[in-house]
Amino acid sequence: MSGFQLIDLVIDGTRFDNVVLNKSQFNNISFAEATFNNISMASVLFTDINFQNAKFQDVNMADVTIEDANIAGLTINGFDIESLINAEIERKKT
Repeated sequence: MSGFQLIDLVIDGTRFDNVVLNKSQFNNISFAEATFNNISMASVLFTDINFQNAKFQDVNMADVTIEDANIAGLTINGFDIESLINAEIERKKT
């Protein structure tokens, strides 16, 4: 099925297994309380995303670029990322 469109649709509780969504476009989507397992997001562009209170486990973020991000409270492997970045900014000023 190619070029299929779903518009103004509510499909709460739906399960997708072994689905290919290459080159798909998602606009104004809510994934609140959704679970994603074994997902490839290679070469995906995210714009205007809210990950507040999200938890990521077993994540490969090699070569990821994050721009214009609110990182208040962000921790990776127990490190407060905002504090580390701010300390590095201050270190570079001296």
